[in-house]
Amino acid sequence: MDEPTNHLDIDGQEALEAELLTQGATCLLVSHDRSFVRTVGTRFWLIDGKKLIEVDDPEAFFSAEINGA
Repeated sequence: MDEPTNHLDIDGQEALEAELLTQGATCLLVSHDRSFVRTVGTRFWLIDGKKLIEVDDPEAFFSAEINGA
């Protein structure tokens, strides 16, 4: 799923979150929506060059260290 919450209102986002969690669905998603990532994510990977690195916490994606900010 690429930016699945981009065009959803709050009710739509909450419905999508509930559906993913209730169904135990497996999906790969890319999102800048921190709240959504925190709510539905269970495993997190960072692509660094040609390496795929698993990280324990989605906060790593939002940190200045990884984003180079």
